[in-house]
Amino acid sequence: MFQKILIAVDGSYGGERAAQVGLGLAGRLGSRVVLVHVLDGWSTAPPRLTQVGREEARAQGQTLLTRWQAGAAQRGLEAEIRLRELTEPAEGIVAVAQQEDCDLIVMGTHSREGLARLLLGSVAERASRLAPVPVLLVRSTTPTSEPVEFRRVLVPIDGSELSNLALDQAKKLVGYLGAKLLVLFVEPRALLLVLEALEEYPEEQEKYLHRARSLIDQAVQDFPEAEAIWREAGAERIGDVIAQVAKERGVDLIVMGTHGRTGLDRVLLGSVAERVTHRAHCAVLLVRQAKGGSVA
Repeated sequence: MFQKILIAVDGSYGGERAAQVGLGLAGRLGSRVVLVHVLDGWSTAPPRLTQVGREEARAQGQTLLTRWQAGAAQRGLEAEIRLRELTEPAEGIVAVAQQEDCDLIVMGTHSREGLARLLLGSVAERASRLAPVPVLLVRSTTPTSEPVEFRRVLVPIDGSELSNLALDQAKKLVGYLGAKLLVLFVEPRALLLVLEALEEYPEEQEKYLHRARSLIDQAVQDFPEAEAIWREAGAERIGDVIAQVAKERGVDLIVMGTHGRTGLDRVLLGSVAERVTHRAHCAVLLVRQAKGGSVA
């Protein structure tokens, strides 16, 4: 499925967890691995640090990469390592992914401590917007050595092309990992209230609900054991509903599209995806449409 996975490491809890998840996934999928550590601009540009300080930062980064390369070897994986110096970590991570022809990026989010403070939430979000390939965001605020297995995978759908691409990606992943698929449709109550105000509520609501039911039926027709979930957003934000459902159902991974600005009521806007990454306590795989119409 994913032939070559880029794993960004920074020594923080989130970065460590991302490395664990990325190597575990690579082992399950038989993927090649590239480990990258990006030295932030503050650690390479004078006069903020002396030359000695910059060399120490490079040495720490190299040590971190070597440690995780050894960890990959213990799992029977060969991992290449890349140390990159760039002003913006997100750009550096994405650049290495492109140079190495990786088709998945794995990185931590909200990692506000650790070596060089590289993988801040904002860095992860920026990388996910810049990357031409799927980005798997792994959240962790405490150290843990427990293995991660994606046993329950949730995909929110809205009928947009990106939503369909995310669903296809989730189905492939579920097939490879033997996980359970959960398909979620969130009814945006605000839209129905608008239709009601326009005095078109009964007819338009029926059309809308029929389309939504068809979406769910089509989404799970190839997976008899899949769980179909329907939720009404009400006064809640859609991203919050998605995160809450994931928590209730014990989901390990959410797969969703970003910038899904077309389709049924434009449910999966990029802002929704970003809110899910902030709210969800599980990993989030973000997919977007590449040039030419293929999934990225």
